[in-house]
Amino acid sequence: LGVVSNAAIRLGVVSNAAIRLGVVSNAAIRLGVVSNAAIRLGVVSNAAIRLGVVSNAAIRLGVVSNAAIRLGVVSNAAIRLGVVSNAAIRLGVVSNLHAEQPIFTTRAHVFQIDPTTKKNWVPASKQAVTVSYFYDSTRNSYRIISVDGSKVIINSTITPNMAFTKTSQKFGQWADSRANTVFGLGFATEQQLSKFAEKFQEVKDAAKMAREKSQEKTDATSNHSHESGRDTPVSIQASSMNGTDDDKISHTPDNTLLMSDNNRVKTAVEQSTNQYEPELQALKESNTGLTEALQEANSSVEKWKAHTTACQEENVILKNKISDLEAVCKEVNQEKERNIQLNNQVQKLENELKDKEQ
Repeated sequence: LGVVSNAAIRLGVVSNAAIRLGVVSNAAIRLGVVSNAAIRLGVVSNAAIRLGVVSNAAIRLGVVSNAAIRLGVVSNAAIRLGVVSNAAIRLGVVSNLHAEQPIFTTRAHVFQIDPTTKKNWVPASKQAVTVSYFYDSTRNSYRIISVDGSKVIINSTITPNMAFTKTSQKFGQWADSRANTVFGLGFATEQQLSKFAEKFQEVKDAAKMAREKSQEKTDATSNHSHESGRDTPVSIQASSMNGTDDDKISHTPDNTLLMSDNNRVKTAVEQSTNQYEPELQALKESNTGLTEALQEANSSVEKWKAHTTACQEENVILKNKISDLEAVCKEVNQEKERNIQLNNQVQKLENELKDKEQ
């Protein structure tokens, strides 16, 4: 009922019922008076985590703060579930997942889309780095991971909805809604890009099959639990009365993780939609302006075509006139020659006439 004094808490006199209800003060947590039930329920303060008072149950549920991760208080269970921050990765707190052999490896220059403009590419690596496909058998998922020194530059979980797009002969990209970014890879050859794209499609298909199988198992487990619940209602009530709710909490299925992942994806999609809506509107307006300009250009082209046709017709007329004038000039020249000949004959006759008179 929450009736717990500070004196009792300092002495460690705290019942399981009080802890289940979350009735745990900072003083009790500092003294390490925290039971497994409280930890399973997430009743863990920063002080307790700094002191390393974190059980495996809490870590499985993802109840791990940044302080705990910095101190290296991370179990294998948490790492398998992906509960690892950048700080933990920088400290080398990585699980066997990263020690497994990759299913495909290549080298490429890594880029990320500029979060401000959503247009320009920002280099994530100074030089070509190793980019690998990994299969996480624990989570039954596929990831693309790339590490530049101690910095993780790609940690992208492949989902059936993703698509890898070739934007040039040596460059490709894909969008990660969970990371709320777009990754770009620049390869040395076109063959490397083609192999990476083929592997991406294979892994995406495998992820789709894995999700379908997981969904089938989840549905089967859910149906089985409903049937068993209808068969044994008395045992459930008895377990609740005996105070063993902790066992049910510790056996929470992975549906919680899937639901949280789905919520994160929905949130990321909504954020991306809100970010891209203004840009989409601007593109639509730009497209409208370009369409109008294109229509004006087409009308101008028609006008110029008509003008060109008129000029060609006028050119033909002028050429005909020139031909006529050339013919007239030829006749004039011929008449001039005849006139010269006649003048010569007249001069000759005049000379002969003068000679005869003398």
